[in-house]
Amino acid sequence: MYNVGSTGTVDPGDIAKVVCTGTIIQLPGGLQSAPSPAEIGIPQPQFTATIRYAVSAEFDGWHLGDLLLLLRYRPGGGNVVAVLNEVPRWFPVAPEVDPGTVTETTVLEYHSGGETAPDEFTTNGAGGPELTNAGYVLNFTENFYYVALTLSAPERVVVTQPAVAAVQLVQWVEV
Repeated sequence: MYNVGSTGTVDPGDIAKVVCTGTIIQLPGGLQSAPSPAEIGIPQPQFTATIRYAVSAEFDGWHLGDLLLLLRYRPGGGNVVAVLNEVPRWFPVAPEVDPGTVTETTVLEYHSGGETAPDEFTTNGAGGPELTNAGYVLNFTENFYYVALTLSAPERVVVTQPAVAAVQLVQWVEV
């Protein structure tokens, strides 16, 4: 799976919250304030947007420990979170057996944070054999999979907004 920032599906309520420029998807520009409300102890509401990327069945039968969820992103003054979710396929043959709910299970997560250069693009991710659920097997016969990417930042005091240029699910290779 390889997607650039502009090929995801933006949650309907978040369409006005993102800007796509070429391969990059990001929150719109913030306002600079000095001193920031956070510096003087005023809580800041968060501005968030979620974009979903479908995962193709090419990874059917793979162990989670053999995969890496890789992001090319800029954290800016906010946060970037990518979550690989599993959704059971449910096509009931009779309405009386339909459970009436859809369950989603998070199988892998990546949270940005602690970067030394928040205004620069970096490549990082999560996965590999050290995962506690490394033996988990992706099963596309019984499930759908997608990556939910969430960008968040304070509404008012961000000079550089978080942005993502690429989301990729790849085979884990130890270097």
